[in-house]
Amino acid sequence: MTRIFTAALAGAVILSGAAMAQTTDAAEEKETLQERGEILDRRSLETELTPVTGEPLPAVDLYISFEFDSAMLTPSAKRQLEELAAALNGETLKGADFGVYGHTDASGSDEYNLALSEKRAAAVTAFLTQTGAVASERLAMRGFGETRLKDPFRPHDSANRRVQIVMLSPPEKAPDEDGGMTAIVQ
Repeated sequence: MTRIFTAALAGAVILSGAAMAQTTDAAEEKETLQERGEILDRRSLETELTPVTGEPLPAVDLYISFEFDSAMLTPSAKRQLEELAAALNGETLKGADFGVYGHTDASGSDEYNLALSEKRAAAVTAFLTQTGAVASERLAMRGFGETRLKDPFRPHDSANRRVQIVMLSPPEKAPDEDGGMTAIVQ
């Protein structure tokens, strides 16, 4: 399928001395997780979340890991959310509004799972607004508990425990130098 998306440029950050050593270890770990498909990078997130003409607004399921039976984000979850924040703040998705939807598997009671999914959606939203500098008015959070299982044939499977990012309104479109829209066709 042909995907059309606007191009975005990533900024560079210059780090100094001791921060560079810590960043190198984190960068290597992030690269390893990206290679295994456990973390989507900014470009992949922008591609997944950019609308295609004539199709429904896009969504992406992120496997954000939490501490067991809690809404505490793990270090790998924070790295994934940093990538998401960069994509949401980038030129490609500028001005778009998103839903942050928490889901659980079918372990536990309906009420408990609904409350846990709401707490997890709130944790992701808080991270994106506080750490990722995404404007809170661009994010709407909601928990669905176990009502929308990704794999209903395996209700206790970890695939059902996820945070879904859904575009609620399309991004602003900025004209290029010629007054048209810049697009890349894959």
